[in-house]
Amino acid sequence: MMLSHAVPTSGLRPALCIRVIACDYNDYHTQYVVWIQDVQSGAEWHCSRRFRDFRHLRAVVNSLRPSLDHLEFPMQRPLYDTMATVTTRRYKLEQWLRQIGSLLFSAHLHPASLQIAQHIEDFLGVASRQDSLKLLTVKHRHRLRQSVQVHVFRALSLPILESVLANFITQLRTVALESGTEMLQLMKQFINHLQQCIVEGCGASLHKCLHRNRLLLKARLSSTAPQSDHHEHDYSYAYSEIHSDTKEPDDRIIAAAVRRQVESDIFVPLTGKLYELLGDTLDDQERLLQDNIRAVRVKPQTFFGIPVDHISPSSWGSVVKMLSTMNSHTLPYDKLEALLAVSKEIPQLYSLEHADAKPAHLGADAFLPIFIYVLVNSKMSDVVYLSIVLRNLCDPDKLLSEAGYYAATLEAAVVHIQQMALS
Repeated sequence: MMLSHAVPTSGLRPALCIRVIACDYNDYHTQYVVWIQDVQSGAEWHCSRRFRDFRHLRAVVNSLRPSLDHLEFPMQRPLYDTMATVTTRRYKLEQWLRQIGSLLFSAHLHPASLQIAQHIEDFLGVASRQDSLKLLTVKHRHRLRQSVQVHVFRALSLPILESVLANFITQLRTVALESGTEMLQLMKQFINHLQQCIVEGCGASLHKCLHRNRLLLKARLSSTAPQSDHHEHDYSYAYSEIHSDTKEPDDRIIAAAVRRQVESDIFVPLTGKLYELLGDTLDDQERLLQDNIRAVRVKPQTFFGIPVDHISPSSWGSVVKMLSTMNSHTLPYDKLEALLAVSKEIPQLYSLEHADAKPAHLGADAFLPIFIYVLVNSKMSDVVYLSIVLRNLCDPDKLLSEAGYYAATLEAAVVHIQQMALS
């Protein structure tokens, strides 16, 4: 009979998504690029590790828990590597790293579980980010969503569901597909179906998790919020302002949490293959777009069809800055959220800079020229790829909403810039 042990986890991050997404070749050495997302804070980063770093971690883990020696691990590399051997090793390293990274909630606890988890966090560079991760967690505007996503992450880390994910990813990595469009459709179908299955199958558990975290968040804020002149415990304003998803319906928060986690587990490991399949067509379109952008970046706002009375004295600077950071997000869901924030900033900045204008708000026809100007000046890369991904992998619930409208606006802006008649 196997006994579980109590393991103190207060100093550990509750959920780390891990994928080995690429290989770099430096000074005759292969380095494996690991993508990490801290689910609770939403932060993501990369670290590069050599094969010997993985072997060292494995030796430490196996010394602490010898029973883990049976987990598959790639053999010592041959004298001469090929692209195929490096890629195969990358997939196996990813599988092994994800297996040991999920031990705390997918296997019987062990007296060494805490030490193993700490070594994994050190390997992933968590220690140097602890303070910022804690701060981001506290300040996150979607804290309730993130707490539910931690729950979803742990559910998908269970061996039976991890096997489902791994089989689909392996199939798409190895099968011969005709185009990136075909791959996008397969990804879309799987992501949408898996999201629906989790929402329906785990709905009761996720609602309980959300309710519990609502109570915890309210209790925490009530104990730290200053007292109001009118009410002894009036913290509702701070509660809603700090965490915007407190105003969201439960079903929407849960759907968003599930969607983000499913995208983390499916989209991220397949990004390289997807980009490769989109191939030359994507490169040609992006090259045309960037050539035209460089040609018109020096043009005044009126060139883009912005009326004189709509010209921004700041050249839409805050919006340009926001759009420029969009590529820092990996997940389509996060990119769409960033696009929505940018689109909302445009009328807000207009109202601020044109307070005396009548009307003091932008109409739909006035929005597109401004958005095109902002896109041209944002110096974003891979814009065509972004528009294709958002069009195909947008959450169906968001496709018919405001976010879907702005995704279509981005696509229209791309086409408009590509078709500009430059003389």
